[in-house]
Amino acid sequence: MVSSRTKVISSMLSIDNIEKNIYRSEGPHVGNIPGPKRVFGGYVVAQAYKAVKEYTKKIQDENPIFREMDKSVNSKVNKLGNIYAVDVFQDKKSIGLAHVKTNPKLLEPPLYPTDLPALLSLPDLSTLISLIPTESEKNRMIHLRDHLIYELRPVHMKQNAPGEHRAAFYARLSPESVAHLVENSGMAAVVALSDFFVMLSAMNILEGTGHKVTTASSMHHKINFHQENVEVAQWFLVESRTEVINLNKSKIHGAIFDSNKNCVISFIQEAYMVPKKLESKI
Repeated sequence: MVSSRTKVISSMLSIDNIEKNIYRSEGPHVGNIPGPKRVFGGYVVAQAYKAVKEYTKKIQDENPIFREMDKSVNSKVNKLGNIYAVDVFQDKKSIGLAHVKTNPKLLEPPLYPTDLPALLSLPDLSTLISLIPTESEKNRMIHLRDHLIYELRPVHMKQNAPGEHRAAFYARLSPESVAHLVENSGMAAVVALSDFFVMLSAMNILEGTGHKVTTASSMHHKINFHQENVEVAQWFLVESRTEVINLNKSKIHGAIFDSNKNCVISFIQEAYMVPKKLESKI
């Protein structure tokens, strides 16, 4: 059974302080797109961010931050100097570990890419779906369109030319998701976008060499904050580039920009992939 967008966004952005330094969010959680019963990485990162924001508010630290689906997710925060260690676990199993650093100054942001088309010049996802020739792929994309908490307008989702190791898309929370936001939750939704289709550029490269990715997993994920707060009811541009890749691991750099072309966060992602060589049809 697929949960409604409103239930998912409420779970993602609402956490309860159940003990001194432990925070909990009840299901349903945001699922991993290839595996519906897995919690996707951006959700875990967003939960760690939310837990630290609540904890720093509780202990009055005013420095900005530098950095099974239906079961509850718990985040335990411990402070070590100006570092916050967050252990995210579910059913007594660790599913994420974050180290969050606070600093009086935010980092210098990367520049907005000048070679991408404007949002309004792009067709929406429904228009693109109508052009898909195969029924199976069309039905898969309809499922994503109808159940993701984000709306998408793709720019570069597939490799357009050899050597173009890049993915880019515009995204915003769906209107029904925005209507259920809790106060000061916008940045958590943007943080979640940092691990949303993040491995696409690396997958495109492997497919270009005649491989199919059978399994993929987010690993180390570093986020730099260039704004402290953000208005979430807008379109964001998400861009990522694969810098280093071999058959199993890749290093991906990315950034997320608001509608004023200002960088909100930038990120570095290490990804693990298991490829399978496609058999030649010749």
